[in-house]
Amino acid sequence: MVRMSFILGLGLIAALAAAPTYAQEAAGSWRCKAADNIPIATINIDASGNYEVIVAANTVWDRKEGDPGNGTGTLTFEGDNLIPTSGPLLTNFEVTGVYSAENGRTIGWAFGGSYISLMHCWPADEIG
Repeated sequence: MVRMSFILGLGLIAALAAAPTYAQEAAGSWRCKAADNIPIATINIDASGNYEVIVAANTVWDRKEGDPGNGTGTLTFEGDNLIPTSGPLLTNFEVTGVYSAENGRTIGWAFGGSYISLMHCWPADEIG
C-alpha cells in the first residue's frame, strides 16, 4: 500500500512538472485592443503574477495620464485563467483573462467570467 502511494505520488509530481506554467508563459508586455482594432492598454505581467496596466491614449500606445485604469495589481493563475486579485483589472475593468498559445500567444479578457469580451491581447513585440 505504501509502495502504491509512493508510485502514485511520483506520477502526480511528474504530471505537475510536465504541465505548462501559464504564469511564466503569460509573463511579458501585452498590447490589448477592443473590437475594430482600438487600443485599450498595455499590460505588463511578471511570472509572480504582478501586473501593471497602462491605458492607451492613442494608436501609438502613449500613456493616458490620470486615467483611473492605470495602475498595478496582482493575478492568480488557475489553469489557463488569469484572475485579478487586486488593482485596476479587478476594480476598474472587472475582467478575467484566459491565456492561450494555440494559434500564437494571446490573452482574452472578458467581463466577470462571462464570454462578453472587453479586449484581446498579443505580445507587445508582435503588434504595433
